[in-house]
Amino acid sequence: MSILNVLLTRDHLVVATDTLAEDARTGAHSAGAKLLLIPQHNLALATRGSTQFFLRIYELALQASFRADFTMEQLSAELGLVVDQLWPNYEKAAAELACR
Repeated sequence: MSILNVLLTRDHLVVATDTLAEDARTGAHSAGAKLLLIPQHNLALATRGSTQFFLRIYELALQASFRADFTMEQLSAELGLVVDQLWPNYEKAAAELACR
């Protein structure tokens, strides 16, 4: 289970996440958080759901952040397309894993 809390005021943004993580091999539970930073752009990326999916999105966002023409608007547009492509594949893989 994941919890994502965001507090936004004019001068501050506070993001808190916590996750009950599960080891893919052993099934052992642990705690984790899905909040990663891209400090050169004052950007925090946080989410609920699959850690693997989140890390793939973070990887793409981090790579994009090093482009000279980086903007949040462009990143949002690009990530929307990527999510549309990745999510069905993720759902299929998760369903196949659950059937094992």
